[in-house]
Amino acid sequence: GTWLPMMAPYFGDRSYGTTLEYDSCQDIIPVELTYFDGQVRSSGIDLFWETASEIKNYGFNIERALTTDNGDSQWKTIGFVKGNGSSSSINRYGYFDKDVQAGNTYSYRLRQIDEDGTEHCGNFSNVVTLTFDQQGALTLEQNYPNPFNNSTMIKYTLPDNNSNVTLEVLDVFGNVVKTLINNQVPGENFVVWDGVDNNGNKVSSGTYIYRLISGDEIRTGKMTLVR
Repeated sequence: GTWLPMMAPYFGDRSYGTTLEYDSCQDIIPVELTYFDGQVRSSGIDLFWETASEIKNYGFNIERALTTDNGDSQWKTIGFVKGNGSSSSINRYGYFDKDVQAGNTYSYRLRQIDEDGTEHCGNFSNVVTLTFDQQGALTLEQNYPNPFNNSTMIKYTLPDNNSNVTLEVLDVFGNVVKTLINNQVPGENFVVWDGVDNNGNKVSSGTYIYRLISGDEIRTGKMTLVR
């Protein structure tokens, strides 16, 4: 018999059997995709994906299909993101689609391209389907820079759901050190923390938690201050 190792997850579908016949769709696709996902933001749809390894990867075509009321859809290429060639380390990518209309449902997939321009017939990613409602999800991004010594920026996105929003900095014991936001500002925003507490005193070096609360939803992140 023949032993065939399971190599996953690669672009494209694979089948295993006792009889192997030549099929160009069974060529090894040189990108190991860890995940492909998306989020609805207030001004568009944010796509993001990660690869565990790449071999001569020129990049990715982003393809989109609009699902109509009768269920019909037609794929078209809306953008391109350059790859990292050959790599055995983790690489993260993103693409923002702002050409969307409220109420429409969109499906997205990636098509990988080799450095020689080859597009394999089976190298599509999984399909991500999202409905753009112009509200988006409550999101809290990693602060930048991190670690930091003077100040750091925290980006966040708030849906337009009329909920009051609080963004706080806490120490590792759960005590509130600084309240950065306590109001209602829907959309994509950012705030800068300069490393001082609510009394205007500089806090000591260490690890701090930043917490975003909107209604019954909570998002948290971790950051490090180095004096």
